[in-house]
Amino acid sequence: MKKVVFLVFILGCSFMVMSQGDNDSPALMNGYEGNLRLIHRVKEASLEADGSPYINDKFRPAIIYPDNKTFLVRYNAKDDEIEVQLKKDEFLSLDNRHVDYRVVIKEIGTTYQTVYSEGVKMPGYYVEVVNGNNVSVFKKQIKKFVEGKKPSENYGLYKKPYFTDPENIFFVQLEPNGKIQELPKRKKSFIKLFKENEGAVKKYLSDHKINLSKESDIKKVITYINTLYS
Repeated sequence: MKKVVFLVFILGCSFMVMSQGDNDSPALMNGYEGNLRLIHRVKEASLEADGSPYINDKFRPAIIYPDNKTFLVRYNAKDDEIEVQLKKDEFLSLDNRHVDYRVVIKEIGTTYQTVYSEGVKMPGYYVEVVNGNNVSVFKKQIKKFVEGKKPSENYGLYKKPYFTDPENIFFVQLEPNGKIQELPKRKKSFIKLFKENEGAVKKYLSDHKINLSKESDIKKVITYINTLYS
């Protein structure tokens, strides 16, 4: 117990020192200490891997709500975490288990947020694609770490470990606070989601040659579908 108290004291002191002396990073405000945790550094094998676990390696200014404060952050797509930079080589992870966060990275126009499916908090962060009055769409950005492979006994080459390219998985919420489900890629299944407007949705998909794997096309059709409710 004494070790825990001592660790909390040390972390608190580091926040105070950083906010007073480090002008290169946005200052952390009181009250965040309980929702930030030290990041365990990536395993040595991962450090030697090709690629990166991040969507963007660079830390960028972002506004974190509900506190409306600015920090330097980046998204770890392998671990589904928002990392906050305190100093050059000091990072913490924003813990959203107890607080509903909304992280707006204005420089690249991306918003990461906590979402609920029928009242149940979904783990990690989702990127807002369409925030509609009725129908909304989010996406998960996923990267995986692939272990390296040693060569066979007398032939073959060593394959370095690597991080996969980012994969986007889209999710749709058909009503505010409703169920979040994976967005179908097949047009027939997609149309069935909107039973009262199947004809209009089918026509729009055809007229505009919508590809349900493309984010820009998903934005178009969902924005249109929201107008059908007004």
